[in-house]
Amino acid sequence: MDLTHKTTPRLEALRAEVRAWIDEVMPEEYRGFQWDFEEDPHRWSFMYDYWRKLGAKGWIWPTWPKEWGGAAMSARQAAVVHEELSRARAGEYGGIGMSVGPSIARLGTPEQKAFFLPKMAAGEIMWAEGYTEPNSGSDLASLRTRAERDGDEWVINGQKTFCTAGHWCNWMIIFARTDPDYSKRHRGISAFLANMQDEPGIQLTPLYNIADGRQNVVYFDNLRVPDNMMLGDLNGAWNQIWFGMGGDPIPTFEHDDPGPEMDYEPPLEGYAWVLDQLAQYCAETRRGGRPMIDDPLVREQLTDLAIGVEVNKVIGYEGWNCPYGSHMHQAITKEFQPEFGQICMDILGPLGIIQGGRWAPLAGEIDRIYRRSFGNHAGGTSQVKRMVVATRALGLPR
Repeated sequence: MDLTHKTTPRLEALRAEVRAWIDEVMPEEYRGFQWDFEEDPHRWSFMYDYWRKLGAKGWIWPTWPKEWGGAAMSARQAAVVHEELSRARAGEYGGIGMSVGPSIARLGTPEQKAFFLPKMAAGEIMWAEGYTEPNSGSDLASLRTRAERDGDEWVINGQKTFCTAGHWCNWMIIFARTDPDYSKRHRGISAFLANMQDEPGIQLTPLYNIADGRQNVVYFDNLRVPDNMMLGDLNGAWNQIWFGMGGDPIPTFEHDDPGPEMDYEPPLEGYAWVLDQLAQYCAETRRGGRPMIDDPLVREQLTDLAIGVEVNKVIGYEGWNCPYGSHMHQAITKEFQPEFGQICMDILGPLGIIQGGRWAPLAGEIDRIYRRSFGNHAGGTSQVKRMVVATRALGLPR
């Protein structure tokens, strides 16, 4: 796919603006922040402030209209913003809001849109995930958390797990069973938006992982959610939210730049930067009496990494041109992440695990990517994503 025709002087001016802004507001020591693997409260405090600055530019949700707090950009303009933030490792917005936002934009009531969308775009609301349960992971339709109506409220009881960074969030989207007839399991799930602040009905206990991050086990004990905080139709969450079908389309703002119907999905956070740094290291480091970059095996490995990064970028551009493009993109991304980490570790060898000091290539970033690359199950495994594309997009039998 030839992308060279997609740039214009206006897009390049925007690219320069984003780069200059990042250099102004993002010190080097805070770059590389990944919300799902960070626990340093000082870094989180800085990032909260940074995200509000990013929101003030309209760059958390660039394609959203200005009344929602966006910048009314075209998809191609948004791609420039996302790519430069990623290239600079400038910290993508925390929580799972990037999946909740489009659902509220499509399915939310006017009151929900007016309340949530401007606050999300301003960086004031960060969403936690209430999907996965101890016995309901990729097979989410088997979830057991129940929501029962009590007047104008819903009472939720149950348990969730793998709630990544939930202790840093202030709102949670919850999938719960609202139809007691379990034989209709796909058609008996509803979505609720719950305020987590000072809420006695939500309790989180930590679940630490090998990649320096904290996930959580979440317990709902008679959590009360107002009826007007149900998102979408009763019993409709499986199709409307999980598969992104139904509801009004999200407005797009093309100007004179044609683009897909929704935001461009950004490339893997910082991988292009890591690849550039690794290639530079190989060019400057001698092994066996010659620069590493002259080793045919190392050159082949770097080439494989470069192809993978570019493929991810291209599919990000094309992914939103079909209803299940995001599932295709995620399937390939999820499989490339551990491959990227493994190849990088193969190139560096034991030095790759050193976290700091003069003998630590890339300051230990390769080791962190390697350990984090296996936490790519969020939202369903790559096999599940491939099954979605096969059965729902191509019509193949299960």
